[in-house]
Amino acid sequence: MHGTVPNLLTFDFTEQPSMPQQLLVVDAMVTERSVTVQWTPGFNAGEDQWFMIGYKHAGDETWTYMNVSSTVSQLSIGELVPGTKYDVKMYAENITDNLVRLLC
Repeated sequence: MHGTVPNLLTFDFTEQPSMPQQLLVVDAMVTERSVTVQWTPGFNAGEDQWFMIGYKHAGDETWTYMNVSSTVSQLSIGELVPGTKYDVKMYAENITDNLVRLLC
């Protein structure tokens, strides 16, 4: 291969984090205008991970997201409208990408 540079291949074996487990509402921490959710983090695939929690009025299309550190396993969602149903979803992220995992 005179005068050419061989191609270099790089392999990245980083995986996406595992699905968070047991996303649930903490009944003792529900008020008219807020709700607290908690979860158990899944395997982080050997990389730092963080969580995204999204919520919206049921039937709406626009989600509001909160970025949560991997050291946190519960979050209070505030400024809710009394008597309104909400959809909540959660996923874990690391440096690879993200994947929607849980919807309740």
